[in-house]
Amino acid sequence: MALEPGPMKVIHNFHSSKEEVLEDIKKLDLWPTVYVSDRMDELPLHWHDVDNCGYVMEGKS
Repeated sequence: MALEPGPMKVIHNFHSSKEEVLEDIKKLDLWPTVYVSDRMDELPLHWHDVDNCGYVMEGKS
């Protein structure tokens, strides 16, 4: 399932549990990876050749 192109959107409280997140990853046929980072104000300008979807599992977005 392709996602609509455009600027990044942050949707707070979209899922209420880690299980819902994992179900969403399966439904969208995404390749799950783990990325751990320190807090930053913003990401440097960059792009991906494929759809990119991120979930904040701990902390704040």
